[in-house]
Formats: sequence, C-alpha cells, structure tokens
Amino acid sequence: MNIAPLAPSGASIMPQKADYDITHDERQTFIAIGETILTRIGDLDLKIASKNDLMNSHDVCALLKVNPKQLYYLRKKYDFPYYRASRKLVYYKQSDIIKWLDNYRKTF
Repeated sequence: MNIAPLAPSGASIMPQKADYDITHDERQTFIAIGETILTRIGDLDLKIASKNDLMNSHDVCALLKVNPKQLYYLRKKYDFPYYRASRKLVYYKQSDIIKWLDNYRKTF
C-alpha cells in the first residue's frame, strides 16, 4: 500500500508566518480570554480546596484526639466553629478549627 505524503517533498507541514499573523486587537482579545480562563481555574482550585477542607465529626475527633461527647461540649461551651447541613449533619472546616485553636491558645 502506497501512502501519499501530506506535503510535497521539501515543503513544511507547519503553517507559514503569513498563515497565522494576527492583529494587535486579536492578540489583546486572546490575552484577555487567557487571563479569564486562568482566573476561573484559580476560582475552581479555591472551591476544590474548600471542599477538601470540610470534615465530619469523626475526622475532627481524630484530629483533636477527643471523643464525640467532648466535641459536643466544645461546640456548646466554647463556641467551637461548625456548620449544620441538616438537623443531624454537622460539618467543620479545618481552617476554622485551626483559627479557633490559635485564638483559644492566645487567651491562655
């Protein structure tokens, strides 16, 4: 089977400079679109990081080395940060816990 080459021998497959010249306005538009895409990717990274930051009660108990009753006591007595997703579901943000611990340490 004989396959014909894509370009005549000696010719380059890459487009010539004249084929991809762009105007200054097109370049600026391209740069603006690229910056918008990078911003959106950064926003997505923050959202993903914040979702990974969520912990359930078992995770927090393991992190603080306390039992669930002690965690409940911390929430009620010491204004421990938490988020209630429903009546029974409670979530914690690791960053909030770290901030709370830092503030708590400073008071003593």
